[in-house]
Amino acid sequence: MVQIGEIYIGGNERHPRNGNVYNSGVAFSLSKKSSVDGIYEFESGKWEVEIQKNNQNIVARCRDILPEEQILQTGFDFCQKYLDLLSVAQKITLGIDNPGQEYILVFNHDGRMIGRIVTNGDLGLSVEVTATVKDKDGNVVEQPPVPQPDWNPAFRFYRISQSGSDLYDAYRNLYLAFESLMQDITPINSGERETDWLLRALNNIGQKIPLRTLVPDGKDPIPYIAGVYYEHFRCKTFHAKNRNYILPHEWADAEKLSEAYEGLLRIWREVAIAFNNVPGGGGVVTYQGFMFLMDNMANQGNMMQITDDPSPENITDTKISPLGHSVYSTTENSYVRDYRPGIVLFKGDFENPDDIKLGSIHRIGLKSGETLYTVTFYEDGIKPLGIDKLESHETFRLVNKSSPKIIF
Repeated sequence: MVQIGEIYIGGNERHPRNGNVYNSGVAFSLSKKSSVDGIYEFESGKWEVEIQKNNQNIVARCRDILPEEQILQTGFDFCQKYLDLLSVAQKITLGIDNPGQEYILVFNHDGRMIGRIVTNGDLGLSVEVTATVKDKDGNVVEQPPVPQPDWNPAFRFYRISQSGSDLYDAYRNLYLAFESLMQDITPINSGERETDWLLRALNNIGQKIPLRTLVPDGKDPIPYIAGVYYEHFRCKTFHAKNRNYILPHEWADAEKLSEAYEGLLRIWREVAIAFNNVPGGGGVVTYQGFMFLMDNMANQGNMMQITDDPSPENITDTKISPLGHSVYSTTENSYVRDYRPGIVLFKGDFENPDDIKLGSIHRIGLKSGETLYTVTFYEDGIKPLGIDKLESHETFRLVNKSSPKIIF
């Protein structure tokens, strides 16, 4: 049975507490260690969610054989529901960190039990851009100082949106920042309907900003902005009536809301630049540049490595095991170049994980050539027991340091 610490996730072996075999399971990292033990059943005991005191993980497991995506989505939703119940009943508030990028999955594929450890590495890059203006004789032309922007209430909502860690709160505050800018440019009339005002305000800013460049190709920008960012996401994140709303931290909505945040952020910045003297962004690393770097890294030959070395990760690490513990490397490795927009995937397999003589896996690393690029530390330790294959997946995302925050 695969475990994180002493919490059973799934596997061929029966659970020692109830004798059930759980063919499907997923573990997510909590925002902090749990202060209590707890198990809660869903769907008449078919699903169980468990936390343990002093363990920083939450596990959802199911007796049925389920597709990988269903394990992720349903398991995540039940974990969130249990944390809601825990908050209300025991006044213990816990959150889940990076659920879409970091988790441990156990699933049955064609009769083989697979354990998959998924990690993520954000590649933060920036570009410095400077320019010097000279006259025809080669003399440097002094440029007037850039005018300072005047304070606007919209800037408060924007700052709160960018400083938070929750995507749903961030979107609500970003829309308020957008609404505040629009109201300053085009005040709403007494008795005017919200949607009528928004369309009128968008028409006004469209006289100065090429809105067509800020929406997907082929979309009429004004109805698209009003329909997507206001009617769908704004209304559904601001209200909680008739179930026609977005419940925070539902798996199905997170990716779409993240894309909406990024799109609305581009629009907000362009409006602020055009109407409020907000300076434009600096240089950015393009998607093509990021892919060039990742391709070069993959061409050096990559492998995943694991060890039971309990050393926390350190930015100065050059070896997967600083203490010289036993290290196991994947023998089957692959690189998925276009895994998702702006994201690549490195994969490695450990066949016959019972041959891995480690008490617990505490560190997982990605090595390319002779360079150790990433290390992920698991304080509670992963025990890869009762499975036929162990997989390690690591994604890399491009994060432009000179651009506003878009990842929460």
